[in-house]
Amino acid sequence: MKIFHCTLSLGRSDTIFVESSSKAKLLSFFNTVSEAVVRNIKEIVFSKDYNINYKPYEYIPESTYSKVIVQALSQNYSQTYVLHHIKKSVTEEELKKQFKKLVIKNEAIIDFVTIQFYDEGVSPIDPDNLYQVQYKRNSKTYTENFYGNSWQDIRDLAISLIDGEVTEIRKFVHHDSTIKKDTGSNYFKSCSFTLDNSEMYRTYKIPKVKHNIPHDVLVEHFANAFTLKGKSPKKDEIYIKYN
Repeated sequence: MKIFHCTLSLGRSDTIFVESSSKAKLLSFFNTVSEAVVRNIKEIVFSKDYNINYKPYEYIPESTYSKVIVQALSQNYSQTYVLHHIKKSVTEEELKKQFKKLVIKNEAIIDFVTIQFYDEGVSPIDPDNLYQVQYKRNSKTYTENFYGNSWQDIRDLAISLIDGEVTEIRKFVHHDSTIKKDTGSNYFKSCSFTLDNSEMYRTYKIPKVKHNIPHDVLVEHFANAFTLKGKSPKKDEIYIKYN
């Protein structure tokens, strides 16, 4: 069985997973039936979902670097890698050892220009003066984070530099870098809280709601925390669905 991840593009990009005996047959099909450009086809060579070359292993979350930038050299080429979620336990020596197993084009990596560890933990580490810009480009939504003195400065920068429609700017007001292991128990997968009155109907889906909170207490907590058009909702306007 061969599974392929295919990306087709025409204005926007769409990805699909398909099974086929060959890349050639897929290309022939897409080029025959679709106006979209077949941007890329990737054969899945390792997959938990499809049980391809997969062996179970224990994943335990730990602290990470915000990013690590590696500039590597082969005999005739260079390559820059921007890595995210690299474990804090990884040393420069271990990183070099693993990268020397790789190639740039068809040449082995033999040296490094620079290796930079951005020691920010779970990004962002400091929410003061930090903003997130959301923008849309070719029907896709992207976000970038910037530090600045005001949202107006952030907006001006984004509109001037980014090729996309700036649709939202968010100011960070809280950040917690705690890493907590998911036990998979003692909570509902999610709860849907619906506020319903003569003026508005709105539903919020809250994940991992604790089992041990009585229904009436949960309603009270919600009523104290949320507002509806600036007013605290009445308890009889709150409906909860446990998932």
